[in-house]
Amino acid sequence: MQYPLLTAIACAALLCALLAVSFRGRLRPGVLPHRLVVLPVRGDPAALEGRLYYELSRARQDRHTQLFLLDLGENAEASDIARRFCQDQPQVLTGDLTALRGAAGDEAVYKAVEFVLY
Repeated sequence: MQYPLLTAIACAALLCALLAVSFRGRLRPGVLPHRLVVLPVRGDPAALEGRLYYELSRARQDRHTQLFLLDLGENAEASDIARRFCQDQPQVLTGDLTALRGAAGDEAVYKAVEFVLY
């Protein structure tokens, strides 16, 4: 009597394992999640340029990383530096909080957001 019960349990475990393997791909997003690095634009403009170059070099190492410069409107000169810095860099976006919501997008569940505070 124990053999049919053990056989049924083994078949159920095998079926669960096969179903888990077949559904695993559907539960994950098709594209790897992107990382959004948010860098607030504030403070000394000279120090800001150094931070921008450092964060850009870090973002280039991982091709799934996008750098977002959050313009807080505190310093007009720092905002101009951030806008000039973004002109030739496709990986870098700049904007206010509304633009940040747009950059995160609808797939924000799968996107890691990193805030860089200096």
